[in-house]
Amino acid sequence: MKSLRNELKERIRSNEISFDQIEELCSDGFWYLDLDQSNSKVWFGEKLCEKLGYNTSEILSVVASMMKEFDVDEIHKFIEMVKLQPANSKDQVSHVFKFKHKDGSSVWIRCKGFVVKNKNGKPDRILIAQTDVTNEREAQSELDFASKKYRELLFGLGDLVFVVDRSFVIKEYHENRNNEFLFTAPTLFLNKHLGDIGLSDNDLRQFITAISDSKIEPQSANLEFSLTVNGKKGFYLASVSAINNQDGQLLESIIIANNITEKRVAEVRLQELALVGSKTTDLTVVTDSSAHITWVNKAFEDHTGYKLEEIMGKNPSSFLHGPQSDPAVVERVNRAVLDRVPMQDTMINYTKSGKEYWVDFRIDPVFDEVGMCSHFISVERDVTLRKKAEEELAATRALLLETNRVGKVGGWSYNVATNTVYWTDVTREIHEVPTDYEPSVEKVIEFYKDGESREKYFEAGMNAIQHGIPYELELQIVTAKGKELWIKAIGKVEFQDGVCKRLFGTFQDIDSFKQVEKELKDACLLLENLTTHIPGCLYQYNLFNDGSFSLPYITEGIFSLTGYKPEQVTKNPALIFEVIHPDDVKRVQDAIEQSFMTLEKWECDYKIVAKNGIEKRLKGISRPEKIENGVTWYGFLQEINL
Repeated sequence: MKSLRNELKERIRSNEISFDQIEELCSDGFWYLDLDQSNSKVWFGEKLCEKLGYNTSEILSVVASMMKEFDVDEIHKFIEMVKLQPANSKDQVSHVFKFKHKDGSSVWIRCKGFVVKNKNGKPDRILIAQTDVTNEREAQSELDFASKKYRELLFGLGDLVFVVDRSFVIKEYHENRNNEFLFTAPTLFLNKHLGDIGLSDNDLRQFITAISDSKIEPQSANLEFSLTVNGKKGFYLASVSAINNQDGQLLESIIIANNITEKRVAEVRLQELALVGSKTTDLTVVTDSSAHITWVNKAFEDHTGYKLEEIMGKNPSSFLHGPQSDPAVVERVNRAVLDRVPMQDTMINYTKSGKEYWVDFRIDPVFDEVGMCSHFISVERDVTLRKKAEEELAATRALLLETNRVGKVGGWSYNVATNTVYWTDVTREIHEVPTDYEPSVEKVIEFYKDGESREKYFEAGMNAIQHGIPYELELQIVTAKGKELWIKAIGKVEFQDGVCKRLFGTFQDIDSFKQVEKELKDACLLLENLTTHIPGCLYQYNLFNDGSFSLPYITEGIFSLTGYKPEQVTKNPALIFEVIHPDDVKRVQDAIEQSFMTLEKWECDYKIVAKNGIEKRLKGISRPEKIENGVTWYGFLQEINL
């Protein structure tokens, strides 16, 4: 090989191989720089000139503008590094510079240089070879942009996003500010180990296992965890994904977590609702997002004759509706379910035996933490007697029902310049005035009920005219016939050149909706009274496999029995055993243990010593259910005579 190298040198000296041939073989040309500060010269090869859009005769005159985007310090630093390079070094000093093409575009060129010394061994020239890396730079720029967008997309997928290195240290952190539970600034987690951010030991082990598994399996690992910071606790559902290099080695892990705290709270509330719902006389139906039954209360089973096990998974419409069920109401129900919106109405349903009954019902969708409808809850009340009474009075109430039609909407407008008011016929009908009635500003205001309604309407009108603020109000009016009605008044504003020209909007009779709203409030109050005033108290008691226990739910009646408030007992469930008379403690515990083992009904009479020292005898009955880590009982306690 050494002989070939020497041969090549000799052929270059003897001109067998020309300089032009060597230059042509070079990647993208080269240039030759004189280091003499008093007589600085530079020669650019033809290939470099062509690369920059110039010919050799004109490039020297434009070299200053062509290189104006250079950092002068970087140029000097590059030259000094080349000068310091050992003469026989095989690794040339390299740097990428941006040149300006003749057409104004940018050309990125990697420069590799080595120094040429004179006879005295002093560096006096630098030979620099060129490689056009414009395509590489543009590709890298696109890759960097795509990477940035990819990270922005990832950061938008979760309420909390962590980028964790191989040592489980958080290197990047993002939080979604729309998440109400978020409680800190990003810097609180940066450069911290996962074990130092408020995770429990079990959750930390989950993450370490999930990250380890994700290095092997391409799919993301999913897990639930809780995070406690500054005394606040939130629950999250997370996915863990590994980012590996081409050799399969882990570079970093991405943890994308969504807040499910509200879902957890909703689940607890739903359990309480199920407990209370099982005691109420209203018919309660719970379905999944496709309107298929997942649960009904006992009142529903007793009233309709259908047991949960025979209707589980069915659509209520498939067996409750019959010949007299109003198709329009059925269609509204179907539409509300499809649109995931609440609705309420009245219709005829049928029992298992075919008996008709009228129900007032309300259907409400329930949404999960990501805004998806998870299920529907329908509460129904048998109003058959009320409907029969209404039918008997239908003839005498025809005019009243006509003037209070649900959904009646009228229009109105007010011309500020002419001070004139316009009403549609329906608006006149709601106010119970003749069809030729001509309203005025003063007369309109007088229809609003004196007091809060009139004051709110006046204030909203002035704000609309003076400041352009639209309004939507629920107010009371007194019609021309003296009838008080709830109405919804919507007003919009039309401005021209900064001056209010016109107010306009709609006027709707919502009195029937308000009545239904009151009935619902009354129903809620009735449910509260049923649980509050029932003799004794209702409760839920949990006994776990490790021997621990809890009382997650107990009604107000516990206070009259023991002298302790519900919140005291749920916080310290041991109180419920401390009041048991010493003679009966073992018998009560044995009965609980027996029920725990056999899952048979717990029923026990025993004495207690209340907080005030008075002895009482209680009777307790409850039914056990197996849970994942123990047994739970739903039951009641009641005082009996000693």
